[in-house]
Amino acid sequence: YDHNFTPNTTDLPGRRYAFGNQPSIAYWNLGKLANAISILFEDLEPLESALNSYEEIFWNAYYVMMGKKLGLDQVTKKDKELITLFEKTLSSLQPDMTLFYRLLAEVSPEMQEEEIFSHFAPAFYRELIAEERANFFALIRNYRERISKNSIPRKVSVEIMNRTNPRIILRNYLLHQAIEDLEKGDNDRFLRLQEALKQPYAAEGFEDLVQKRPDWASNKAGCSMLSCSS
Repeated sequence: YDHNFTPNTTDLPGRRYAFGNQPSIAYWNLGKLANAISILFEDLEPLESALNSYEEIFWNAYYVMMGKKLGLDQVTKKDKELITLFEKTLSSLQPDMTLFYRLLAEVSPEMQEEEIFSHFAPAFYRELIAEERANFFALIRNYRERISKNSIPRKVSVEIMNRTNPRIILRNYLLHQAIEDLEKGDNDRFLRLQEALKQPYAAEGFEDLVQKRPDWASNKAGCSMLSCSS
């Protein structure tokens, strides 16, 4: 989880298209689209109105999505503060986003501090230092307190989370391995990956695909970053 992540080598100098910049870049793209088609309009007010409504529509949809990812029954002003805390904490600790949200659905009120860290360990790429552990536990504590106030049963909340947060995603290193095998005439890995991606929310199966990025893929070309010609 890294707001500054960009998969493109040509975007590295300024990270204009980084993950955290997507909302503003989408608005910029819409502005360019509006400018390109403005010649077709006698009155530009509809285009201007659509652009002016972007921010409200985007953030409303964003908070609805985040509410589902966290299993909330609704998203209040205070919940938005919790979502911001999630963003800040996760951006600092940089866990595997996909694994983290699936593990979050399994957190129980009975879990003690050490159990919490053991539970989420599969999602982290490094050991957390004392301050990071304190911040992370505070986040989970705040989350559990909020979930306890849900007007829906925990079972329903978990179902919403697991319908929203995929368990299996197309990771670069998995695709890279499949491509390497295909170049050797072996399509087994590709076909298996294809089958797994047909059921990204499945609760079980394909356990070897539900793993963090391995160390060897962290800086390997085609796995960690790509060029426009990749």
